[in-house]
Amino acid sequence: MLDNGNWLITWGNTDDATAPQDDIIAISEVNPATGTSVFEMHMSSSDGLWQSYRVYLLPETDVSITPNLP
Repeated sequence: MLDNGNWLITWGNTDDATAPQDDIIAISEVNPATGTSVFEMHMSSSDGLWQSYRVYLLPETDVSITPNLP
């Protein structure tokens, strides 16, 4: 549960999906009081396997990505 009371949901593996990849929601933020989705992130098309394991909602200023340099 997020600080605002909403649920942040990752929908997991989609390798056996029957819908087009661009139509499948990978991450949702849902207001549990109303049951409405306030945010949805779709996976984009690719030739490889795509999935989501875990998601965290952080301010952009708190995110740092270490470069994978040789």
